[in-house]
Amino acid sequence: MAIGADTNSRKEFQLHIPYMVQELIKLTHVCRYWRNTAISSALLWRYIPIGKPYTYRSYGTTLELELVRRSGQTHLNLLAHCSTDDEAAIVISELFRVVALEYAPTGVYVLPAGTVNAPILRSLTVDASYRDIDDLPIPIPFIAPDSPLPMLTSLEMKGMGYRDIVPFLRPTLKRLHLISMDDSPSMSDFLHALTSMPQLEDLEINDMFAFRAPSTVPLSHVRLPSLRNVWINDSLPAVTELLNHLVFPAHTFFKSHSDFHYEYNPEFLDIPWEAAQQMFFHSMLLKLTGYNLIGPIPKIEALHIKDRTVHAFRGSSQRPYFTAYTADDFPCVSSILAEIHWSSSTNLLAGIKELVLEAPLDPGGEAALASMFPFFVNLTTLRLIQTPEVWRYLARAHCHLDELPSDHLPLPRLKKLSMTGARASQVPIVAWNDACKTEFLTSLRDMLKARWDAKIPLRELSLHYPIAFSERDDLPLLQEFVKTVRCYRRYKSRS
Repeated sequence: MAIGADTNSRKEFQLHIPYMVQELIKLTHVCRYWRNTAISSALLWRYIPIGKPYTYRSYGTTLELELVRRSGQTHLNLLAHCSTDDEAAIVISELFRVVALEYAPTGVYVLPAGTVNAPILRSLTVDASYRDIDDLPIPIPFIAPDSPLPMLTSLEMKGMGYRDIVPFLRPTLKRLHLISMDDSPSMSDFLHALTSMPQLEDLEINDMFAFRAPSTVPLSHVRLPSLRNVWINDSLPAVTELLNHLVFPAHTFFKSHSDFHYEYNPEFLDIPWEAAQQMFFHSMLLKLTGYNLIGPIPKIEALHIKDRTVHAFRGSSQRPYFTAYTADDFPCVSSILAEIHWSSSTNLLAGIKELVLEAPLDPGGEAALASMFPFFVNLTTLRLIQTPEVWRYLARAHCHLDELPSDHLPLPRLKKLSMTGARASQVPIVAWNDACKTEFLTSLRDMLKARWDAKIPLRELSLHYPIAFSERDDLPLLQEFVKTVRCYRRYKSRS
């Protein structure tokens, strides 16, 4: 059979089939030799889409049957979007050689119960989000009684009930993604299920406990020694409980995202939002500093703190190994640094070489920050983004050097300093007049001179402010004490 060989319908046909299959079909239309070679190479046809939206419906199941024929007896990857008995029959007949199945039930139609007899299935994805809101719940446990899926290592379930997922949970799993559950399990039941997965390497939990109240019974810790990646996106109580009870290697990449789900749910009204936020904040920093981690605590070499996000990096990696995000602002910078320092048995701040601050100080926070900066003995790069309080502290710390020895200067190894002010559209124009600029440059020059005299000068200074710095009058004031000065004016944004 020549798939799509009809010249009049070929263009329209190709708009309705996956790009991957389109490219294979193009190979069969180059010449007779290419056609024979492509059709006889079964491995080329092992990725088979079945059902809409993958295939053009006016062809019925002709395309799917031809792809199955061309695949010979090789192992298959099926993308099944079944909505008819004929499509389901193709899936069921080929399951014995399927290694990866992506199944998206449509309407109220699903594969019949007990039909999944897939002895070599390694990866299963079920996406029930295609269903309409008014569709009835779908009975997903379609595993055949005599087929325990002994080789299943990857499981991704979306838009389903937890009770329909339980039959697929097994010790062989290495990847588990659970997204948008129709019904939330109890935290104790879920943690108990995780205890049976010692080989788990990749765990993602997304909106799984959004409508579940915090546990009122004691929870057990779950040890997952093989875990490499964790991503938790759920309500604050759920993220906090998981942070407190999951035990995994210190080298694991961890990312959490908490939101406002529970704030509008009457079940959670007995927990003030501020209290839940503080519990999450404390649990997050405990995990960052080594609580319930297997192995030595990783050395934090870069720390980025924003209003709602904390990133921790190790080595030269561009990917943070630890990320925590919340829909509400974190406590101030000084509180976060103090918690990191005092919660750890070692001075984690001493290993940090790059610090990015994009969060304000609370009233009186300058004193707390001053007590933390002496621990940053190896800090070489500091970026301040819309944090004028931190800059004012640095400026004052470099004043009155006649009364203090030079070794009392903060951040003795600092080489790069970058400061970013608010955009012109965010600050009244009067705030950036000549007097303001002169005061700012004077304070900055005094700081640079103090470090120069102490023989610990900066190498690079970057300024991002809505100020027009003059290359003739302003920059020479700074270039006398620092090797490289870069000034970028933050213009008012225009639509």
